[in-house]
Amino acid sequence: MLKLWNKERVSLAAEVLKSIAPRVMDALDNRPLFVRLKGLDCMKGSLDRARVVYAPVEEIGSENRLSRACQVIIDAFVEAGLVLEKDIGHELKLHATVMNAKHRKRRGNRMGRSDSFNACGIFKQFGSEEWGEYLIREAHLSQRFKNRLGRFDDSFNLGSLKAYLAEFISTLVFVFAGVGSAIAYNKLTTDAALDPDGLVAIAVCHGFALFVAVAIGANISGGHVNPAVTFGLALSGQITILIGILYWIAQLLGSIVACFLLKAVTGGLTIPTHGTGIGAIEGLVAEIIITFALVYTVYATAADPKKGSVGTIAPIAIGFIVGANILAAGPFSGGSMNPARSFGAAVASGDLSGIWIYWVGPLVRGGLAGLIYRNVFMHSQHAPLSNDF
Repeated sequence: MLKLWNKERVSLAAEVLKSIAPRVMDALDNRPLFVRLKGLDCMKGSLDRARVVYAPVEEIGSENRLSRACQVIIDAFVEAGLVLEKDIGHELKLHATVMNAKHRKRRGNRMGRSDSFNACGIFKQFGSEEWGEYLIREAHLSQRFKNRLGRFDDSFNLGSLKAYLAEFISTLVFVFAGVGSAIAYNKLTTDAALDPDGLVAIAVCHGFALFVAVAIGANISGGHVNPAVTFGLALSGQITILIGILYWIAQLLGSIVACFLLKAVTGGLTIPTHGTGIGAIEGLVAEIIITFALVYTVYATAADPKKGSVGTIAPIAIGFIVGANILAAGPFSGGSMNPARSFGAAVASGDLSGIWIYWVGPLVRGGLAGLIYRNVFMHSQHAPLSNDF
């Protein structure tokens, strides 16, 4: 059993895991794998005084890649002295924890380390339950081992560099199409005022473009395409602060390059920047509200581990909410929701006046949406048990 009784041992375990990451991926053959969860088992204590209930995990197929990867980790922990000698020969059990007494909500006096619960009813009803087969695409370091600030070597490994490039490309694709639609409207109408048909066309173009941009980056970088989304995820601990900053740089560069490309291919046509018709404060409030809706949608459909099949429509949902928000706020604040999109257009046009609205508004509400969803809806507590148990 892994023994982490102080911060020093936790830090050592984190260093070990990070150092063997390439070996673990080699053991997994750098490919996703299918696993099956079936039945329940009790890790500690009897059923009437259970401490941990788990669902056994088995890899589908005969490759044993998951077992090999786990053995790499175990050997590294043993070599680092993090496993007691008496535990070295214990059989490896792959499992998904269902209930752990240490994570139960306390009522009244706080219970001690020997918390337990009666699991007989649970086993009677679910002991032979077929929980299903699952495709495992990613491996993540436990929150217990994460450094919120981030490490330089983790932020500049090959996988991270690919993620930054993916964010650059996705943002470039989105901004080129989105801002390009506004330029096209101005050219076709000889810079006439925005009418309802033009608003709908621009909103649809932004929605489609973001759908594609998120989809093409989702499996590499997560498909943020927006500093406000990245800020919300960093603030809530989904990504490290250092990686968040580097995502920002990639997104801003992607937007700037897209806008200068538009300026070049259109023969120097004006790059649209901000909305008109309301004051700075009203614009700020509008950006705060619509960005909250966007980042909340990102969390609910893409970042929440419980998203299930909803995750498959995440790019569509994100594109739809952006299109809807542009229809609602476009004539007033411009409906940006995206500091990178506004910043690139402002740099290319040479007009940075009022750009703070498109940073402060989205970042304030994006961060708030991330914190609310993370702390209210994404929690580590087990759901309350039925009274039948």
